[in-house]
This record gives sequence, C-alpha cells and structure tokens, in this order.
Amino acid sequence: MYKCFAIAFLFFRTLLLYGQRQFVFQWTNLCSANSQLVATHSYNFLAFSNECIRIENGLGIWKEFPSQGTFTYPCVQTREQLKLQLHLYPNPVTTIATIRASIYSDLERVVTLSIMDEVGRLLVQKKCTLYNLQQGVSVPVDYFMSGIYFLTVTGDAISGFKKFVKITK
Repeated sequence: MYKCFAIAFLFFRTLLLYGQRQFVFQWTNLCSANSQLVATHSYNFLAFSNECIRIENGLGIWKEFPSQGTFTYPCVQTREQLKLQLHLYPNPVTTIATIRASIYSDLERVVTLSIMDEVGRLLVQKKCTLYNLQQGVSVPVDYFMSGIYFLTVTGDAISGFKKFVKITK
C-alpha cells in the first residue's frame, strides 16, 4: 500500500491582457506511484472585481464564478482507473459472444456490460460481477444484424472496451 503525499505548489502571476489584469493561481498535487490523492481541504478564492473567476483542471473547466465575492471550491478526490483487458470470442461472432476479463482482485465488484451498434443504440445492458467476467459471460447476439458492435464494461473506477464484428451464416 502506498501513501500519497499531496504537495501544493502555489504559482501566482499577473498578466496584462488588453488593459485588463488576469490573476492566475496554479496548484500542483504530486502523489505516489499508484495515483491516489485524497485531499481533505478546500481552496478559497477571493475576487476583487466583477470579472469571471474560472477554476480549471487539465481536462477543462471545473467551475466558473461570474461575480465578485469569496468562493470555496472543494478538492476533487481521484482514484486510479482500472482498465480491464477484455477478451471476446469468437470474433467475428455468429450467435453467442463469450466475454472474459483477466482480473484477479475485487472480484465481488458489480459492473455494467453494454453492447452498442455503430450509431450508438444500446442493444444489451446487463449487470454482472468481476468474478462472472473472469469465468466468462455469454451474450446471445443472433438477433443482431451483420456489422460492427462495441462492448463496454463500466463500474466504480473500472472500465473496458472491445470492438467486435457480427456476421450471419
């Protein structure tokens, strides 16, 4: 088990853009090798003008505040996302697809297995445990039209994806 040490670096700068001041605060959290971060504090921001305050992460905007005042935005807790290695056979499939995952921990966790067609229509959705996926889950696909389909398995901090082809005999 790794311990996560969150180290906050505060970087402050003032930019002059078209005669307007922009204040930039940047926090960087460093963690151990397993990417676990558990933050129990909040960041406080104080706006001194009627300009917009944006709090961003590396993926996009978290929150925007359009007026002045004091704002508190809680830290986000992150966990390592477990990527499942899914195996689907036979591929191409004609009548029944068997889905397996190579996983050996947290076997009691419940996940959702979904199959969608090329235009995003949900055709199959069922719940199962990781233990079921380890042993193999059979899904009848004989009523599917010939084409390309997408299997996704999602759960709490778990995801997997597999593309497969359905053919008719």
